[in-house]
Amino acid sequence: MNSIDCSRGREIIERYKAFYASSKGGLMARIALKPEKLELPESMPVNQIDWDSEESCRAYALSKLERMQAVRRKTPDFDDDDFPKVQNLAGTGAVAASYVKNPEVSHEETTNYLEAPIRDWQKDVDKIGFDSFNRYYRAQMWMLRALVEAWDGSFGIVPFVHFDPLDLAYQWRGTELFLDYYEHPEELTSLLEKATDAILRLEKHMRRHYFHDYGYEGTFMGAWTPGSYLSCDAGDMGGPEALETFGLPYTQRVVDGWGGAYLHHHELGIHQIPTWSQCRGLTIQFCNRDPNTAHLAQTMTEELLETTFRVPLGFIATYDEFKENADFWAHGRCAVAVRCDDREQAREIVKKLEKLRNF
Repeated sequence: MNSIDCSRGREIIERYKAFYASSKGGLMARIALKPEKLELPESMPVNQIDWDSEESCRAYALSKLERMQAVRRKTPDFDDDDFPKVQNLAGTGAVAASYVKNPEVSHEETTNYLEAPIRDWQKDVDKIGFDSFNRYYRAQMWMLRALVEAWDGSFGIVPFVHFDPLDLAYQWRGTELFLDYYEHPEELTSLLEKATDAILRLEKHMRRHYFHDYGYEGTFMGAWTPGSYLSCDAGDMGGPEALETFGLPYTQRVVDGWGGAYLHHHELGIHQIPTWSQCRGLTIQFCNRDPNTAHLAQTMTEELLETTFRVPLGFIATYDEFKENADFWAHGRCAVAVRCDDREQAREIVKKLEKLRNF
């Protein structure tokens, strides 16, 4: 492993460390070119995975890796703040099912779904917890080993695509979660404690037994972060008080345990950006775009920029939005994915970016 050239990956890691440490602001950006008509290998469909076969799980992971590498071979290199990565993800249902005894999972070509297992608080909560022999956890660890064994320093690996505790509770309760805030707060609090414990146990077990021989620290998810990846879409579908009560304290425990994290949510939750910025040690929150909602690239305010000195903020912008607003964003700490129509636009973005890193 010592002979592997990791210089580019480590350069990007150090750049992000400087960005996160900056007290005066600055901008990071990664280029997202419009998909071209490329002849690419197809990833193995999720509904063709045999979850009890190590060979099948490895084949799925390697098909994803092959597709990512094919894209990189046909995509020009830019001096932006991106680094290629592959997510060890075989459907969101499999992620949530990794903590459930005898889960019911339905599989489609590109993803899968968990049938909410907790319908009866008295009978069903004992189904929840971390078990290293869980069928879906074991399968995803076979996938992870295939990626680690193929790792050559040219890409990063997201080893497990975690739901955060509140989002896990949403997977296990479905939309009943939003009534639980008012009708079953004690039961929900107990479930969130179990979810937090299970996440910490899974990550620790995974890194000890399946993630050795991988040479990068932290997680590349567009932006690099220490710790690992968390998703909390459920937090966007409520107000700050609900998130402060049922979300933030449990995410805080995960972030404390990991030493940082990349938090994914959506622009539907722009109103939650100040709440998430209260999470001490959270490395970055990244908001995906949603239809029929305000976009941060068009509606960024000085108040939101101020929160980025507590927790940096990532979001998506078009080429035109970046050209018009990047100087303003650089007054805070923002990491932007810029959608460009062609290589010339991408080169312009990189040239402007060189003046705006500021750290």
